Amino acid sequence: MKHRAFVITLISSLIILSSVVSAQNDTISDHTPREQAVGDAQMLTTIEPRADFITLSPDQTLLFASYSKQKSYHPHNQGWLKVWRLNSGHSLLVWEWRLSGYSINQMAVSPDGQTLAAVCSDAATRLWHAQTSKFLRAIRPARPDAPGKRAPATTVAYAPDGQTLAIGGGVNKPANADPQDPNSQSMIQLLSARTTRLQHTFFVLGDPAVMRFAPDSRRIAIGCYTSIENQVAGRRAWGAGGYVGLWDAATGQQGSRLQKSEFYQMMVPGLFFSSDGSVLGAVGAELALLWNVADGSIRTRPNIGGANRPGSVALSGDGKLVAIGSGVGIRIYDAQSGELQQTLVAKGYITFIAFSRDNIHLIAADFQGAVRSWQVK
Repeated sequence: MKHRAFVITLISSLIILSSVVSAQNDTISDHTPREQAVGDAQMLTTIEPRADFITLSPDQTLLFASYSKQKSYHPHNQGWLKVWRLNSGHSLLVWEWRLSGYSINQMAVSPDGQTLAAVCSDAATRLWHAQTSKFLRAIRPARPDAPGKRAPATTVAYAPDGQTLAIGGGVNKPANADPQDPNSQSMIQLLSARTTRLQHTFFVLGDPAVMRFAPDSRRIAIGCYTSIENQVAGRRAWGAGGYVGLWDAATGQQGSRLQKSEFYQMMVPGLFFSSDGSVLGAVGAELALLWNVADGSIRTRPNIGGANRPGSVALSGDGKLVAIGSGVGIRIYDAQSGELQQTLVAKGYITFIAFSRDNIHLIAADFQGAVRSWQVK
């Protein structure tokens, strides 16, 4: 009887141990990054390859893409602005506009989806009716430091409340500035989105590359290119760098400083706010950071060391996931812990990504023109 009791006890212990190991394995598997192949994605549409810049309408039904033969101003430069409708399963071109003598640097769509604003290489910001292709007007801001000269624009953004259009660029060098010193101030102009009348101007250090308004439209985040001075072989040299800052949209005053906001030796391709405005994120060439907006402290730092030069970034509307697109596909991270959650394998370099409004799907466009949707939740 004792032997039988011992056997029963041993079997019971093994069953319990097996259950514990199984539970542990289940827990471990939950933290293993999931991988999806291209075949797992839904093809939304195809556009012409090698787009310079891509953006979506707020309702995510229209995709805007710009193309050019040259990426700078040239009197004989030619290009195209093209608009496709998504969810069609095939290429459906809605309208196109031929660009003559300029290229498009960046685009933004108004919150109501009616107006497309594009900053162009000839120092003009052009507006179109987003649904019909009707050309509305060209805005050419003047430089306050150089009467008669126009301010070249590099970035554009609409405020979520639809009241303000921000245009960044227009280097404003002081009279005694070193002509070789790129660390000069640039102009940020805030205009009425309805009338395009200038409302306010302030200046930032460096050249603004990307701007994003907070969801309440009261603050604006700006990622700027700057230069780092180094002594090379006894001569002064400049290396590429950048930083991210927060400004009050009404006064132009810089807000609380973000910790470790200097993106040395890299560019700043993407900025994003969470839907409640509490989190601000930025991605550079080899670094991603998320900050708590309230005090500027670092929330998390996703490890993107193997992301192969990120070119696109998005934060889910609920602030839980960060997606980074690059030459190796798309990597999705937990916004709180920075842990890698999923990998979406793509065939080409990812040039644009955005979470769907329900945060269930991720929309991505690659350099070859394929626009796909992955289910990520």
